Amino acid sequence: MTNVVPVMVMRQFGPEPMDMDCPNCNQHIKTVISYKVGALTWILCIFVCICVLCCDCSKDVEHRCPSCNTYLGIYKRL
Repeated sequence: MTNVVPVMVMRQFGPEPMDMDCPNCNQHIKTVISYKVGALTWILCIFVCICVLCCDCSKDVEHRCPSCNTYLGIYKRL
């Protein structure tokens, strides 16, 4: 006696819509894609924030007297 075991092939999804058979409705379809925030998005966001916070080119510039350290004014970037 031979047992028949259904095998579902796992598909490799990419960044573009793709043709496939839907395992739920068994129709031949082209997938619809949408974009979701994932790990790479968060990593890039943190990296950019760290770079911006550490870079003097994005910071306001405070002017002080070198002798008495009195605040004289500020240059605001925005």
